[in-house]
Amino acid sequence: TGHTLTVESKARGYDLTVINIPKTIDNDIVMTDHCPGYGSAARFVALATMGAGRDAESMRTAAPITIIEVMGRDAGWLAASAIL
Repeated sequence: TGHTLTVESKARGYDLTVINIPKTIDNDIVMTDHCPGYGSAARFVALATMGAGRDAESMRTAAPITIIEVMGRDAGWLAASAIL
């Protein structure tokens, strides 16, 4: 997107500076420790997992099975954050 804006602005004679800031909750951008967006998503997944576990504990008379699905196409960082 940033490259497209730069090319189009130059074609129209408009001086535009574009800075790309990648964000992804998958935490899969190379050469970064934590991607913008990952921290808040990881916190949400960890708290949701903790809450689901407490819900399951409260239903001791039933056989509680909880399946939690999180995003992460090729990276398991978000799923791993569920155990925090």
